[in-house]
Amino acid sequence: MKSKKILSVLALALTGATVLSGCAYIPKSFKVVNINDGQDSISLGYANFVARYNQALYDQFYGSYYGSSMWTQDLMGNGNTLEEDIKDQVMDDMEEAYLCAQHASDYDIELTDEETSAIEEAAKNFIKNNSDDAIDQVGATEEYVVTFLTNETVKQKVKAQVEESADVTVSDEEAAQKSYSYVYFATTKTDSTTYSQTDMTDEEKAAVLEQATAVASASDLESGAEAQSASVSTGNYGQIELQNAEKYKEYSAALEEDSKAADDYEDAVVNYSGLDYTVLQALEGMSVGQTSDVIEVEGDGYYIVRLDSTFDESATETEKQTLLTERKEQAYDDLLKEWKDATDWDINKTYWGWVEFSDYFEKAETTDSQGTDAE
Repeated sequence: MKSKKILSVLALALTGATVLSGCAYIPKSFKVVNINDGQDSISLGYANFVARYNQALYDQFYGSYYGSSMWTQDLMGNGNTLEEDIKDQVMDDMEEAYLCAQHASDYDIELTDEETSAIEEAAKNFIKNNSDDAIDQVGATEEYVVTFLTNETVKQKVKAQVEESADVTVSDEEAAQKSYSYVYFATTKTDSTTYSQTDMTDEEKAAVLEQATAVASASDLESGAEAQSASVSTGNYGQIELQNAEKYKEYSAALEEDSKAADDYEDAVVNYSGLDYTVLQALEGMSVGQTSDVIEVEGDGYYIVRLDSTFDESATETEKQTLLTERKEQAYDDLLKEWKDATDWDINKTYWGWVEFSDYFEKAETTDSQGTDAE
């Protein structure tokens, strides 16, 4: 649910809730961020607008699923309320946009007259196309919207330029991909209402194991799967996927010992979604065309895999482009960290605490404005 991408302010119209009594007074001129010992600052009014605008987006996209109480819930599973998580993300986004603006001249980046005019027109339309209540609730002013759109546009330009100029390479060995086919039998059940997972009973697991064993014993994977009303899936992997799968296995084991173990692992590993390391490890020891015995992944299910190729040319080229993109993004992240380390970004936590997601925003039922991307 959490995303670093801020949706275009032009994409939605806001209809504020009728109850406004929960809105706290925000002294707009107060400095919520003191930058480099007073050399620059971020006003509480602007920060409140960015935060409340993000709240409005979440209310409109996720409110129907989680309800208006979602802001007090720990939806990320990290011990924080959703409000705390999104406010942290908003502050990070504002810092990133600020730093990109400060370094835009390093890359000869500035807005064109056309872009500036489009942003100014977009800000006017945003104010005009929303109710007074909605504008009041989100804390918007035309100046804030212009600043927000300008910052976001410059940030995207700087990010694109940094990534484009990044000196990164991917070797053929790193990108090389093997291809495989597999049949999977889950040993967990998913509740159709809550989507929570529970283990099958021993009897149910025994029945599933019998099916998996029949597939592994068949003359070929396809006919074995068909006989058990199962499907054959395909995939690819290489050395990087194998390494990430191993790290994810380590992460999972560490997580059982310490709920904060994720802090010690990269997001790319924590969010790994490929086959379990046990399965990939089995593939590593197989020859082309060979089908495995049943492989059990505890708490997940049974796998039967077949190695189809030790070099998939198409998948390798796709992997190379994916890795190049990831490394360009990492180059930007590394540079951003350098900029952050060289900047004193002092947040007034008392003032920032005054920003609360207390009122609920609803999506307008109809709008005459289509919204145009200012970028």
